Parts: sequence; structure tokens; C-alpha cells
Amino acid sequence: MLATSDDDYEEDMLHRKPPKPQGHVIPQLNVLSRELQQLLDQEPGKVINLCDLRAKYNYAYNRELDKLGYSKLVDCIAALPGPVRMDKLGPHGACLRLTGSCSKICSFFQKPKSCYYGDSCRGGVHECEKCGSPEHGASQCLCR
Repeated sequence: MLATSDDDYEEDMLHRKPPKPQGHVIPQLNVLSRELQQLLDQEPGKVINLCDLRAKYNYAYNRELDKLGYSKLVDCIAALPGPVRMDKLGPHGACLRLTGSCSKICSFFQKPKSCYYGDSCRGGVHECEKCGSPEHGASQCLCR
């Protein structure tokens, strides 16, 4: 759950339907959504205040949150496969509840020998857990 404490509701732009991300950034946004999910899982009550999100993300992953050139959180939220629900917290903010979970990644695909099941694999999505590329697993990734 991401909670806003800002009085300016327009600034977060959470009141409108998130735009569909362009095709060439979807793998990167999927990685970003998994990173946000990991941050939420580490927090007590799975709640992060939006004003603290940039600092927490920078501390955890040692890079800026808008690494894809996006300055708005809406694009990150749009990458999550599950539905998004808004709950009102009080007069000074709104709560955005991410009810969906990120798609599971095949752990065998990340290893040097890759996944021997191929297209019939039921272990998850075949993409690199570091960069989101379907071409290679994490052991062969040179992106970071």
C-alpha cells in the first residue's frame, strides 16, 4: 500500500486512470514494479509514504526512482498486473492500495544453464530479474 500525506492531491496524479505504458518500456516497468513490491514487503504493514518513497528506493537500489525518465509514479503503478484501488485515509491524504501481485519469474531461467522446460515451463515468466529482458537470465545479464 502506498500512502500519500501531501495536501496537494493533484501533485500525485492518482485520481485519474493510469495510462498504458508504451511497449518498449514494459519490461523495465515490470522490474520496477517488482522492486516497489519488495520495498512494500519490507515495510511494517506494507505501507510506504509517497514522500519517503524516492529516498527509500534510492537507499535500497542505489539509483533514482525515475530511472526510466518518468517523474510520475503513475507509470510504475500501471505496470503492476493487478487492479489498483483507492481508499481515503483522511483529510490530508489518500491511500492507493495495490491489490495485485507481480508476475512470478522462473528461477531456473536465471541460472547459467537456463530453464530446460522452455515454453512449457510453469515456473513463471522467462525474463531477466535484473533488467526484464526475455533474451537472457540474471546470470548472463550485463545491464548493471
